[in-house]
Amino acid sequence: MKDRCLGCVIIPSSDAHLSEYPAECYKLREYLSGFTGSEGVLIVGEKRAVLLVDSRYYIQAEQQTIATDIHTAPIDKDGTRNQIISSWAMKLCCMMPIGLFANVTSYADAEEIMLTCEEKGYSVRQLRSEVYEQFWLGERPAFSPSKIFIHDVKYAGESAKSKISRLRMLMQERSVKGLLISKLEDVAWLLNLRGSDLPDTPVFYSYLLVCPRKVILYVRKEAMTPEVEEYLESFGVVVDSYENHLKFKRSDVISFEPHSSAAEVEDKGNNFPYAGPDIVANMRLIKNETQVSGIRNAMLKDCVALVRMLKWLEENKGKGIFETDIADKMIEYRSQMPDYKCESFDTIAGYADHGAIVHYHAVKGMDYDLKSENIVLIDTGGNYFDGTTDITRTVSLGAVTPQQKHDYTLVLKGHIDLAIARFPNRMTSKMVDVIARKPLAMECLGYGHGTGHGVGHFLCVHEGPLSFSSDVKLEENMIITDEPGLYREGHHGIRIENMVRVKKIKENEFGTFLGFEVLTLCPYDYDLIDYSLLDKDELLYLEEYTLRVVSEMERFAQLTPEEMNWLRTKCENGMEKILTASQGMR
Repeated sequence: MKDRCLGCVIIPSSDAHLSEYPAECYKLREYLSGFTGSEGVLIVGEKRAVLLVDSRYYIQAEQQTIATDIHTAPIDKDGTRNQIISSWAMKLCCMMPIGLFANVTSYADAEEIMLTCEEKGYSVRQLRSEVYEQFWLGERPAFSPSKIFIHDVKYAGESAKSKISRLRMLMQERSVKGLLISKLEDVAWLLNLRGSDLPDTPVFYSYLLVCPRKVILYVRKEAMTPEVEEYLESFGVVVDSYENHLKFKRSDVISFEPHSSAAEVEDKGNNFPYAGPDIVANMRLIKNETQVSGIRNAMLKDCVALVRMLKWLEENKGKGIFETDIADKMIEYRSQMPDYKCESFDTIAGYADHGAIVHYHAVKGMDYDLKSENIVLIDTGGNYFDGTTDITRTVSLGAVTPQQKHDYTLVLKGHIDLAIARFPNRMTSKMVDVIARKPLAMECLGYGHGTGHGVGHFLCVHEGPLSFSSDVKLEENMIITDEPGLYREGHHGIRIENMVRVKKIKENEFGTFLGFEVLTLCPYDYDLIDYSLLDKDELLYLEEYTLRVVSEMERFAQLTPEEMNWLRTKCENGMEKILTASQGMR
């Protein structure tokens, strides 16, 4: 920093493609701070440093930086994210220039940070890739040696040639002459290709340039195979070196999406940010029938793995098993399923007060022993060739407190109320969010994270721009999660999550009404429910869902007789409690 006369440097969590879970070679923020959460911004000044994190990571960030002089602070309070980053940068820079890595900061974020700081008289310098390399202070981890592979159209449901044709039509409608695509999931989805460059996300480092008469894939040559080269050539895609993604002809007029493209793209050639909606992202949000069918099938396989894990957990709690053992078991049981590729994220297994750390990551040797008491929050997901999964269940391991039952039931009420909601098709996801939050809000309780996020198809488990915090218009065959929660620091955490599909419910003189099809299959914890708090519709949902879990698993016929008996017994015990509570309401 001194060599470059910089007062401070802003180091985000992302890679050159703004990925949520970057490869090791882009985890500079983690390398310098020791904080392992997926999101956070480190600002290093001459005399001190600050780590900015959102509510998911308050506790974890403080714990992981306690032995350092790094100050942790919220990034989601008292202003927008970029305003908070700018404010801290101005505090730490001692009136010297602020360094901003243009290769790992989005164009939109860089513009906002620069404008905010420069309005207050502070200078911001955009730093290039070669400077980023030097900040590793040693040998930077290498790119993955993995190879790219074809995602068969029998899973994708549409050929890459057809997708490119549709994209070109949309570009023409929006007067976009050339489009540089930086987001890895967009490239992978558009070309029906997948890779293993990122942890738990089957994508590969690349850029894609789509023009009316040419398509160029900029990719590391060592990641290619003859089969993939032949496949791309069959529908006219030219392959070029990954490093050449900004070497365009002077005559090319290239647009890029400002929120998903690095700031360094803007100053190379005749390039400008595209002001409309993210074209490719909005194309992939709506799943085709093949993809929906594949996700349903992936959910069946995931239910088998989850039932096996829950049965193992019940039989081994209090016998010297730990939080990390749950993650290992999920990998073991998912690996027994056909078409399994990898986890969709690192399993979260938070026992007792660890459950209150929203994105807790257990470390062997530092994780809790799972005793025959209290509750454990388990958030897990897998990537299969036919779909990506994400599920959370909070499970009792023995004696629980009245407070835990009360909290669990309030979360369950919000979870169910959202699942059975009906709404006009003109509504955005953000407008529906309040439904899940209402039961908690009525008791002046809440949660700091979003109620749910989009899910990709054998892609990213967090698929933007869809979430219950965004203004995306809900449309049929979008896939999103339903996951309210409640976290009491130092005591326990509760979250319940299913994946749901947006579906058409009814069309009449009042318009078109949408609702959700619940895709996830796994019983709830019937011992954690205070049934007196549930209304008639919530009890009916529980009854129908419980019966469906049993019938679907019997039809799928992948559980052993012993495993099926275990599941059937759990659900029968739950049904008895549900029907008893329902008697006075029918």
